[in-house]
Amino acid sequence: MDSKGIKHQIDDLLTHLPGGNKRAKTVAIEGNCGRSAKCAAIDKLPNTFENKGYVHGPIDSVFGQRRAFPVSIDTANVDMDKIPESAEEYLSQVRREASEGVHQDEDEEEDFVYIKRGESPAQEQQGAGDDDYKTMERYLQDYIESRRIYDSYRQQLHEIDGIELPQTAREWKKFIWEVSCQREYIAQIVEEGLHMKLLVYFTKWMWLKMDSNFTEWLLGILSAVDNPLSSSDLSVVRQLGKKAARQLAHGSEEAIHMRSGIQSLLKTEKEAQEIVAKARQYRAQKLKAAKTDAQTEIEAYKATKAAELKSFQDEFAGANVQLESNAEKEVQVELEKIRKTALEKKDIVSKLLIDTISSPKPELHANVAH
Repeated sequence: MDSKGIKHQIDDLLTHLPGGNKRAKTVAIEGNCGRSAKCAAIDKLPNTFENKGYVHGPIDSVFGQRRAFPVSIDTANVDMDKIPESAEEYLSQVRREASEGVHQDEDEEEDFVYIKRGESPAQEQQGAGDDDYKTMERYLQDYIESRRIYDSYRQQLHEIDGIELPQTAREWKKFIWEVSCQREYIAQIVEEGLHMKLLVYFTKWMWLKMDSNFTEWLLGILSAVDNPLSSSDLSVVRQLGKKAARQLAHGSEEAIHMRSGIQSLLKTEKEAQEIVAKARQYRAQKLKAAKTDAQTEIEAYKATKAAELKSFQDEFAGANVQLESNAEKEVQVELEKIRKTALEKKDIVSKLLIDTISSPKPELHANVAH
């Protein structure tokens, strides 16, 4: 499919989904004071609309065309968060949003493309553009198919069951997050005119956790909205689209910060692992050195104690010999005394024994006579 056909389908999607934030891209040509070539060419054209009864203003310096409707409200004072109460307020919001979108070239690269002379936009964005077109084409086909399926279902539905729907915002919130989206619920909601009220709730709840149930309900309601919409309903859809765009941009920033945080965590973890490895290596070296020092101290202690023991043995070895010699001498002296005493008493003892044997005493035998 060529780019022209895809562009046609994108326009068709924006037609089916009123309030889609289709923002024009402006191409600035270098050396032309920031104004587009189209605007410069229109300035040179003669004013052929004079005196023809047309209600028109001057040529817009940004968009290069005359304003389709006169708007007396100053766009600088328009409250973008307010739901418009008239067509004039709605057009003022649209004009201010378009004007701000064109000049936000520093913050939103997707709304502004700067091309030097001699360069082709197609060459710059060919790779990314192909993917964007394919994604948009897929979204377009999915949305058109969802609308077709719902329209077919609604045409075949002759009676709508009296389904009891929630009344308060709290009840709706519980219902959306807990009940699966069904076509009969969608038909009942649209029949009772509660679908735009739900879109307002969806806009408020978009900052919350958007699970698959929430997404199915949101897409289900969008596939059932009228075509075309009234100005007030269109404003509700536009607010939903702008909130979704901000949420998407915020999510992209969070993803970038998350990736940066993950990289920082991985880097920190790697540094921590290196520190732990160095600490283990240092600890192993210290343990090895401590073991060597302890072994050296043990050997020195053993040598010291061995020297002390040898000195003690050498010191008391001579003393023991002397003591033994002195004891031996004392024993010999005592033995000599005993021998001398025995020799001296030998003759006396022998004589006493002989006298006793040879000279008996009668009194010792007195009892023999009796």
